Amino acid sequence: MTRQGFIQGRALLRNFFAFVLIGLAVTGTYYSSLDNGFLFDDRPNITRHAPLHVTEFSLSRFWQAGNNALLKERVLPSVTFAVDWWRGGGNAKPFIQTNILLHTVNGFLVFVLLGLVLSTRLARSTAYTLALLVALAWTVHPIQAQAITYIVQRMASMAALFSLLSLIAYFMARQASLLATQPGWYLVVVLSALAAAFSKENAWILPALLILFELGVVRADRQILLSTLERRLLYGLLCVVVLAILSVWFETGPLVEAYSAGYANRDFSLWERVLTQPRVIAFHLSQIVLPLPDRFSLLHDFSTSVSLFTPVTTLFAWGAALLWILAGVFSLSRVRFRLLGFFILWVPLTLLIESSIVPLEMIFEHRMYLPSVGLFGILAVILGLVWQTWPWGSRAVIVSSLIGIALLIASTQTYIPVWKSEWQVYQRAVQLYPQYLRAHLLYGHSLLDQRRFREALIEFRHVQRHDPEWPSIDKFIGRTLAEMGKFAAAETHLRRALETKPDDVDLLNNMAGLALQRRDLHDAEQWLRQALLLNPAHPLARANWRTLERLKHSRR
Repeated sequence: MTRQGFIQGRALLRNFFAFVLIGLAVTGTYYSSLDNGFLFDDRPNITRHAPLHVTEFSLSRFWQAGNNALLKERVLPSVTFAVDWWRGGGNAKPFIQTNILLHTVNGFLVFVLLGLVLSTRLARSTAYTLALLVALAWTVHPIQAQAITYIVQRMASMAALFSLLSLIAYFMARQASLLATQPGWYLVVVLSALAAAFSKENAWILPALLILFELGVVRADRQILLSTLERRLLYGLLCVVVLAILSVWFETGPLVEAYSAGYANRDFSLWERVLTQPRVIAFHLSQIVLPLPDRFSLLHDFSTSVSLFTPVTTLFAWGAALLWILAGVFSLSRVRFRLLGFFILWVPLTLLIESSIVPLEMIFEHRMYLPSVGLFGILAVILGLVWQTWPWGSRAVIVSSLIGIALLIASTQTYIPVWKSEWQVYQRAVQLYPQYLRAHLLYGHSLLDQRRFREALIEFRHVQRHDPEWPSIDKFIGRTLAEMGKFAAAETHLRRALETKPDDVDLLNNMAGLALQRRDLHDAEQWLRQALLLNPAHPLARANWRTLERLKHSRR
């Protein structure tokens, strides 16, 4: 589809139909998630972050909330969080509604992007049909669920939205028949890129993605490098990449130094994370190919690679990753396979930031939100080949795609109820990975929040039994016992925890709470003075101090 063919005449009606169909698919698939609540990182980023709690409509207050985001670089999602807080007074439902809307828009943008890309090789009607089918499949696939039902991961969906919009605007600018229309589209490219960058850091790869888009799509039918300058720039870029790889390999240089400090609180090193990521990506690819609902979870018990041979699958995963990149480069260099090469290289490029040296958690499904567009692009190219070459190819593609979409919807709808509450999310992780102690610990915390003390104690005891040295496990057991009224046993565990962490404000406050339960105001005051000396703003310690003052006043 040319620019005019895609946005004028009958195409406008067809695109409106596509948007409505995608919207119906998303709403039907995710409707049950409207009753979900906040969990995990939603709490520090939203529910416990006071600057976002806007109670009156005010553009200046919304913008101020964004500027005071917990994650300073992610301004735009925080602005929308503030708007949703104002809409619902802190209720989670408006947040989920916005996430569903954003996902609908992203599904439509995937449709537009695929339609534009496929139209460089296929008839307009064929490109339209394939783009719609594949966009629907992308939209309802359970790998995307985390970006919708896990509220804070709106950051991922907004970064994807503006990245996709920037690529589409770039295509429009490069295909513009009138020079006067180009500046407007290029302005959209720049503004969308900035918006993506202020949504989540993984969008910082967008300039490289635009270069790939130019080479793989805009120049799909012509020479890929048009001048000596372009060749020199490409060789220079390759040298930078090689130097970065060598820096990580030898664990030295400014790039490694910039991120090394972030691993202080991780149970894996920078090098171990880099080694492990190809296995993580391979697992996500297997989830996309075999999307059974029991294969998806907030937490995954994923072993760390400590060398290329431990575990041995590390070597195979790295080999497969390198072959994937080589296949993408080879395909990109051939006019016949150029679109395929573009989508193949899309995947590692969009994974580069979050799946390399940045000290993030080892595995999260929402990181595949934007990279999965490339995987579904590969599917679209393959379906286009079947459509053109098989006698009954068009019918086979349509029927098989509709069946696949229906199965994906069923899988996603089966998975979504897990996100109804925090304890259900962690219960799911415990059921999938019974040996994963972190899952038991988080499940215990969520049960404690539900005041299901006996069940929480079972989970904490399980962790202690399998790893007596687990950090702060005595603290969690002590707190649970205190809630159950077993103050002597609680004090034993809390004192044991204090031996290793004497400056833990939570522990000091817990000891003060026990003293208040015993009406030992002298001990309570001593513990609270230590806690508030370390952190004068600690909310629970301050609350206990107010309780202490009331009790002292009542004794006078």
